[in-house]
Amino acid sequence: MEIKRFKDIVVTNDLADLLDEQGKAHGRAYMWQCTRGQIRFEYAGVVYTMRREDLLFSPANRLPKILKQSRGYRGIIFALDGKKTEDILYACLREEPDWIDKLHFVLRHPMIHLSPRQVKLIDAYRQLVPLYADETGRYNRKVAFLQGQSIIYELLSLVEAEMNGEHLTPTLSQGEGASPLGRDGREVYGQTTSRKNEIYVAFLQLLEAQHATQRHVSWYAEQLRISPAYLNQVCRTMLGKSPQTMIQNTLLKESKQLLRTTELNIKQIAHQMGFSTEAAFCKYFRKQTGLTPSQFREKEM
Repeated sequence: MEIKRFKDIVVTNDLADLLDEQGKAHGRAYMWQCTRGQIRFEYAGVVYTMRREDLLFSPANRLPKILKQSRGYRGIIFALDGKKTEDILYACLREEPDWIDKLHFVLRHPMIHLSPRQVKLIDAYRQLVPLYADETGRYNRKVAFLQGQSIIYELLSLVEAEMNGEHLTPTLSQGEGASPLGRDGREVYGQTTSRKNEIYVAFLQLLEAQHATQRHVSWYAEQLRISPAYLNQVCRTMLGKSPQTMIQNTLLKESKQLLRTTELNIKQIAHQMGFSTEAAFCKYFRKQTGLTPSQFREKEM
C-alpha cells in the first residue's frame, strides 16, 4: 500500500514511515492492525505474535522490534499526531469513573482481537477520518474529533468486556518462550507487570487527584518513594514524555475541559485549578495556547 500523509495523519503498512531521518519516532500514536498472516515482534520488553484482525494500540514514541513475519503477512498502520490522540483519549476517559483501571489494563494488554463487527467499524473510521484531516473549517475539525472519539469508545468497549471477563482474558506471558493457549487454541498474549508499570499508574493516579495543587516533580517522586530522576525515566519509557510535561498537559487539559463544558466563570476556574489569582491563570493559559481563557471558550462555543 502506498503511504498516505495528511496534516496530522499517516496511513501506511510500514512502521519505518513513522520514523524521522535519525530513526526516531515522529511522536505519533498509532493503531497497527494485522489483516493477513502473522507477525512476531517485541514491544515494551515482551514478545507478541499478532495474527489476522489483531490490533495493537500504542502511545506515541513506542515502536516494536520486528522479529519474524510470515510470507503472507499484511498489515495497516493508522498513525495520528500524539497530542491530538491525547486530547481525544483524555476527553473519553474523563467520562469514565474507572478510567485508571481501564488505562492500567490497556498498558498491560496493548494488543486486542477485533470482532468482525469491530473490523468493519475500524475500517470505516479509517476511511472517513482522512477526509477531514486536511480541512480547517470549524465543523470539519469537530467531525474529525468526534470520529476519533468513536474509535476510542469502540476500543474501550472491548477493554471493558475483557475486564468483566465477557471474552477470553489475556494472561501474563513469560516472554518469547511462553505460549499459553486460550480456549480457542490461539496463543494468549500479554505483558508482564513491571515495577515501572506500577509506578507509572501510581503517578497517573496522583496526578489525577493532585494536579491542581501539586506541580513539582519532586513532590510526586517523594510520594512514590523514588527519585525525581527515576520518575523521569519511568515516564519517558512509558509515554516518551517527562513528568513535568505530563503535569503541565494535565493542568491545561483540565482547564480546557472546564472552559468547554461548564458555566464556571474564569475566576472560579482559576481557583479550582489552584491559581492564586485570575490574572495568573490567564497569563499561564495564554502562554500555553496563545489565547486568553475567554477567547478559547468563545472559539470552542
